[in-house]
Amino acid sequence: MAVLDLLIVGAGPSGLATAIAARQQGLTCEILEKGVLVNSIFHFPAHMVFFTTPELLEIGGLPLVTPYDKPTRIEALRYYRRVAEKSRPADRRSVKHRSLPARR
Repeated sequence: MAVLDLLIVGAGPSGLATAIAARQQGLTCEILEKGVLVNSIFHFPAHMVFFTTPELLEIGGLPLVTPYDKPTRIEALRYYRRVAEKSRPADRRSVKHRSLPARR
């Protein structure tokens, strides 16, 4: 088993952005995710629209292009999948969610 420089929990926008930045700095990393890529956005309501502009959701130097003022859920899902395909930010491993016992 290889030693990693960085282990990232969650393959959401922040996890992807962190992995992209780490790779740009020459670090090795892996992303652990309990669901699909950008799992939280995947579970947003189907017709949800973001409150922010596309420019503020962009990561990895790729533009988020939309004909609307605010991107939709489906546009965000497509965008982040495209970012992951183009940048290959890190190896991604699915993990089962486990609760840890409370510390006393």
